[in-house]
Amino acid sequence: MRSGLSTQFRHGLMSSAGFLIGLCLIFIVLPSHPSQAQSTVDFELSWISSESIDSECIAWGDMDGDGDLDLAVGTRDEANLLYRNDGGGVFTEIMGALDTNTAWTASIAWGDMDGDGDLDLAVGNAEAANQLFRNNGDGSFNEVTNPFGSATTYTFDLAWGDTDGDGDLDLAVGNYGPKGGPYQANQLYRNDGNEVFVEVADALGTGTYKTNDVAWGDMDNDGDLDLAIGNYGEVNQLFRNDRDNIFTEITGTLGLDTAFTYSVTWGDSDNDGDLDLAVGNADAANQFFRNEGDGSFTEIIGAFSMIAEDTLSLAWGDANGDGYLDLVVGNSDSPNRLYRNVGGTFVEVSDAFGSESKESWGVAWGDMDNDGDPDLAVSNRYAVDQIFRNDGWGGLKEVTNGLGTTSRDSKSLAWGDMDGDGDLDLAIGNYNQNQIFRNDSSPITPGFNLVEIPDALVSDPRDTGSIAWGDMDNDGDLDLAVGNWNVDPNNPDGINRLYRNDGGGNFTEVVGALGPDLLSTWSLAWGDVDGDGDLDLAIGNSGGWSSTSEINQLFLNDGDGNFAEAVGAFGTYPRKTRSLAWGDMDNDGDLDLSLIHI
Repeated sequence: MRSGLSTQFRHGLMSSAGFLIGLCLIFIVLPSHPSQAQSTVDFELSWISSESIDSECIAWGDMDGDGDLDLAVGTRDEANLLYRNDGGGVFTEIMGALDTNTAWTASIAWGDMDGDGDLDLAVGNAEAANQLFRNNGDGSFNEVTNPFGSATTYTFDLAWGDTDGDGDLDLAVGNYGPKGGPYQANQLYRNDGNEVFVEVADALGTGTYKTNDVAWGDMDNDGDLDLAIGNYGEVNQLFRNDRDNIFTEITGTLGLDTAFTYSVTWGDSDNDGDLDLAVGNADAANQFFRNEGDGSFTEIIGAFSMIAEDTLSLAWGDANGDGYLDLVVGNSDSPNRLYRNVGGTFVEVSDAFGSESKESWGVAWGDMDNDGDPDLAVSNRYAVDQIFRNDGWGGLKEVTNGLGTTSRDSKSLAWGDMDGDGDLDLAIGNYNQNQIFRNDSSPITPGFNLVEIPDALVSDPRDTGSIAWGDMDNDGDLDLAVGNWNVDPNNPDGINRLYRNDGGGNFTEVVGALGPDLLSTWSLAWGDVDGDGDLDLAIGNSGGWSSTSEINQLFLNDGDGNFAEAVGAFGTYPRKTRSLAWGDMDNDGDLDLSLIHI
């Protein structure tokens, strides 16, 4: 959980390192490429979330209007998550942005419900009332009180759409029900402005279904939105919009099969000007319905595969920029799939996401890095969430895993241009030997081509909890501070350490720079606390073997890279500190300090 006691000290704050309550672990993995005989695409794993949680859904949206896509994640029995895109594939979690409600969220949907130019967020819950969060325009959110009523729902999907053509977004709600029933009817909420939503009674029929997904699309090109509904173990449904929020069910349009459907998604796959429909099933082969342009649909048997997989999510996107929509498939009992659209025919891209199976409840395309092609976010249940960066089609050179293949107990990492060549290198703090990876990217090997520098740091085993780059001696290159914890009282290798960079990415330990004490350090942060033009170091401790091990520390830099402890700078009361960060909170020109304790 993310709860913790927060403390602030005035006078300090510029950079932060370490991790908050959940340990932060991010990987960059370069793709391997199949042979030329196979359809290929280049994706690299760009980011994974800091924790393995039960993620149920995921959605891209530019919440702060800065031109890049941010990410919302709905979870089960955890607080929902919001990540701000800081550019370059870096995402920062906005703690508590969507309150601390730990309901089972099965669906989230971005939409500008109040027409003020920023994206608001609807949250569909199971075993709780649905929620709506108003965007205040600065990336912060306030919950709108019971816009959809206060009754407990079992909502598994939401979809915004202007169903009545009045210029504001209405909301379709796909409901399920508790195990064994009773099941709940699907709902349509008309937006009357001023955050007022009115349920349109029986707009989507009076029957109760086990609905997993709803999707708006103008299937008949008459200028209004129609609705496809995917049901579990029941016939899927299609509702034609006859204007004024009057909907007519077109019975049998999507066949009479009663598959376990989890996902439905519209897309003009053949570029004929009308929307086709992909259907993701869990107990039968996935389905594709071609729109004939006259309101009828033809199922193309085996369009994707004849094999039944446990498909939970689908998303259309032009992955290779050829003008045709490709399809990504999120599965549970088999690897996720990518189907390349070759002029209306689908060809699987072999091992597009590797061979590992995850329980991927959500997949969503979005150009996170503004390079013109769609990247992919994946929400996984009981596993870390992922983002895949799209590097386009056609690259056939195999690139080995830049971070090696050894499993390590890594607890901290930090990017920094250690060798001054203009790209970011990576330091990783581990339970055993710490690591430094040099980024050898070039026009020939673009992206992240990471090469481990053997024994760049002292190879003695230690348990590192935090690392932080900073130019401690003002020589123009980045030095490295290492905070260690959970140490053996008889092993002096567990002291905190400081490494000086010689300018070429070679490091020498400054012996004893941070004192001789065996501490349990969880966080480090550089900042010029005394305004003398050099970086000082704050150290957050959480308990160790010496009498002062839980007292947080401040080491002042004399300008030459020599440090002296300012004893008692943060008080003498022992704490269990997990994170600290410098920042000028009162705009008085000096750095203040924020700390989080447990």
